Amino acid sequence: MKAIFLKILFWVLMAIIPLIAILLIFLGINDYYEISQLNIKGKVGKARITRAEVEDDTEGSDTHYLYYQVEGSDKITEEVVEEKIYVKYKPGSTVAVFYVPDQPHIARLKERGLSYQAAIFRLGIGIVLLILFGWYIIQLYWGKNP
Repeated sequence: MKAIFLKILFWVLMAIIPLIAILLIFLGINDYYEISQLNIKGKVGKARITRAEVEDDTEGSDTHYLYYQVEGSDKITEEVVEEKIYVKYKPGSTVAVFYVPDQPHIARLKERGLSYQAAIFRLGIGIVLLILFGWYIIQLYWGKNP
């Protein structure tokens, strides 16, 4: 029974790992695109905080979200922020943002700046996971079929 469970677990992981890798690559490319658009076409404007939330993590750390609406837009943008930024702003307050005028859903708090770090990190981890997965599959195949 234990051997069957381990085989099932192995194949479930073999299905999940490439999906996680592809998701990370997609998120990295999307972040990179949005930061690029903000650098190329971005303007500085004002936004109104509409909501602030904290999501409790099972490991004891919290994720802080600010939701804001860029002036002149009906779209709400969600951004994960550090706690020190989260406590500064309450719903109804106004913040400075970088935004793309023809795509106002692409926005970032000006206070956080425009950094490619998160995009490159996600992209890098996704690529490494995909390469390691491919290498493992090749080793698994060639190990049985020399």
